[in-house]
Amino acid sequence: MPFMRIILPLVIAGLFIYAPLLEQSSDGTFTGPGTDMVTGAAYVGQSVDCAMELQFNPLAEGCGPQNGITGWVVYAAVAVSAVAAIIGVLGLLPFLAGISGFLTFLSGAAGTAASGTLLYQIWEKGMLGDVQWFMWAALAVSLLTVLVGMSSMSRKSD
Repeated sequence: MPFMRIILPLVIAGLFIYAPLLEQSSDGTFTGPGTDMVTGAAYVGQSVDCAMELQFNPLAEGCGPQNGITGWVVYAAVAVSAVAAIIGVLGLLPFLAGISGFLTFLSGAAGTAASGTLLYQIWEKGMLGDVQWFMWAALAVSLLTVLVGMSSMSRKSD
């Protein structure tokens, strides 16, 4: 179970950055009408690029998430999940296991909030059929991460 506190937050971050979450119609000038896959990079791509350059302030010029509150919720899911995975490695030490479990729980909660926000906005626009299975996978992994975090907070030893 201790490795789940590392793996599940990494899966959440990976799904919200790289996986195709939904499909939207587009009208390209050269390609004509078609569909494009929307990934979480549409919301947090610039923030991830800034983090790779060791600029962790999302309020800095050009480092913030895009698309309003939805971008901030997806950013929170990715950021909390990355921190939870890092602390999860340190959580293998017995005296940090409780903190690691709590951050794992927060990671799952943030992922669930991000999935819920995106699904609600998609449902509002009547495009629920365009949701890709990675969105449902992100929701399922987020809920599992909540359970793992709660379980590891309640245990005395792994």
